[in-house]
Amino acid sequence: MSVLSIFLLALLGTGIWFAVWKPLLARREERYSVSGRISTHRGLDPSGFRIWIAAMSTTGGSLEMETLGDEQGKALETVTDSQGNFAISEVPAGVHWLAFKKKGLNTRMRLINMESGNITVELKLDMKIKS
Repeated sequence: MSVLSIFLLALLGTGIWFAVWKPLLARREERYSVSGRISTHRGLDPSGFRIWIAAMSTTGGSLEMETLGDEQGKALETVTDSQGNFAISEVPAGVHWLAFKKKGLNTRMRLINMESGNITVELKLDMKIKS
């Protein structure tokens, strides 16, 4: 048995391995909140926008967007209030897409980084009406 193998077994036996790796493993389980506000112009009502956390994946060569869920499987999504405010909690650490859409308007997306904790975003929209 090599010296490295003996060392690793000793770490496992003393619990030091768990102490070293626990913070790294826990990092993957951390969840944060993203909140913010949609501001519009030309009299477009900021209420009623669907906001959701999305991931992109490829299936059969095509790019698809899927809504992420929390630990219980509930979709990470909300709808803006009358002032355009929104908040989504339980977002896993990582880089994700923040997607937003309102009936009659095109879906827009913004990349967000949830590695360092809770974030606040300001979404300024100059959205075009779908034809």
